[in-house]
Amino acid sequence: MAKIAIVCCAILLMIAGYFFMKMPSSLQDHGLLPQFELSDSISTRLMQRHHMPSGKYLLNVWGSWCVACKREHDFLLFLAQQGIPIVGVNLQDNEVSAKQWLDNMGNPYQINLSDPQGVFSKKLAIKGAPETYFIDTNGRIRYKFIGIVNADNWKKLSQVYDTMD
Repeated sequence: MAKIAIVCCAILLMIAGYFFMKMPSSLQDHGLLPQFELSDSISTRLMQRHHMPSGKYLLNVWGSWCVACKREHDFLLFLAQQGIPIVGVNLQDNEVSAKQWLDNMGNPYQINLSDPQGVFSKKLAIKGAPETYFIDTNGRIRYKFIGIVNADNWKKLSQVYDTMD
């Protein structure tokens, strides 16, 4: 009986892994980034959609409470150093904890939107953190990646980023 349970778990993990790692063969259009009015924890300015970077960028949902976000953070710093614009969405976090996180670990974000109540995150249908959205030059969401962005999956994700306008 235990062998059957192990085999069933292994099959479920393989199926989940297949769907998790499947990348799009072409860009998708998930519509415009929703309207919002959130504080930028870096500049303390009130930000709206029209304040976002004018070119393509990544929108990364994170929290100082998120263990997976910690594992992703160094790679986001690397991407920012490579010139890839990243906007953070700090999801339902304590403002002091979020600031300490960025002060201690480094800040990959050009803008870091504070979403303490999760209102903007609900508009994006965020399931949790980390999640990364690929936003094109027209402000359209072209791809949504759930999970940790790292060097391994960036090999495929960079193709999505590179083909966006």
